[in-house]
Amino acid sequence: MSDKERIAQLEAELAATKRAATHMMVGMAMGIASTPEGREELAAGFAEAASDPDPAIAEMAQAVADAIRAAMLADE
Repeated sequence: MSDKERIAQLEAELAATKRAATHMMVGMAMGIASTPEGREELAAGFAEAASDPDPAIAEMAQAVADAIRAAMLADE
């Protein structure tokens, strides 16, 4: 496997890990907050955390906030 192929493989694995983590966080959020208001409050908290100076935290927090809100829309 070339370096380029290995990098592509690692990037794909990282993207899959991020999707899995986001999915698990949304599942936990839906279990923790049973009302739309509670879920929006959790989403807002994650959106606020998206301003973290650590880009990894900011990216993950925004992804979770967006995914919680998308799940809420799907439940409507």
